[in-house]
Amino acid sequence: MKIVELKAKEDRMPDNNQAEEQYEPAGEMVLNNLDTLKALADPFRIQIIELFLNGPRTVKQLAAELNTTPTKLYYHINLMEEHGILKVVSTRVVSGIIEKQYHLVAYSFRPDPALFSPSGEMFEEGVPLLVSTLLEHTRRDIMRGIKVGLIDPTKGDDDHRTTIIANNLLLLSEDQAHSFIRRLADLMKEFGSLESSEPGTRVYGMMLAVYPTIHTSLPKTKEEGEGTNE
Repeated sequence: MKIVELKAKEDRMPDNNQAEEQYEPAGEMVLNNLDTLKALADPFRIQIIELFLNGPRTVKQLAAELNTTPTKLYYHINLMEEHGILKVVSTRVVSGIIEKQYHLVAYSFRPDPALFSPSGEMFEEGVPLLVSTLLEHTRRDIMRGIKVGLIDPTKGDDDHRTTIIANNLLLLSEDQAHSFIRRLADLMKEFGSLESSEPGTRVYGMMLAVYPTIHTSLPKTKEEGEGTNE
């Protein structure tokens, strides 16, 4: 289970904002305490983190990309630096003021499974925090896409669909569930490694959850073959 996963450096688009002093984030950071999870598990801070996809950023650059002011970002940047999510990778003096460039410490952030153990003291807070953050971030991302015209909810042509939002139930054995998840992972890996220069190429978001439920059978409409995808 990962909160954020960005592509490795060699797969990123070129960026003129990269620091002269090259810095390479680690592949993965494991979040092993609730305070660090809280520092990351915020929809706005995840949005900030995604801006580092193309390299280091100053607070001023981040503010311009987020259409806000630097003063509204310092709290979030300082909090993530304090918890080891961001680090300063270069500094320079601009008009007598020290300007810092920040970058991620890792391209992928994965909570330690121990944080979500039902017998652990952090279970009641950690699991709802993670799930609600991922869902809220996805909601905001979709709404931004609709507002700027990238997502058109009125289109329903399966042959040319570029967006899918679905809530479904599957009746699977444990082995079938394992196979289903493995094939999804392989598909994500296959398409995640593609490089395309075709017109209309852009970054697509995906929020995925496959999990056992307390249901013991499918609804009657599902058993008759009627889907619940939207």
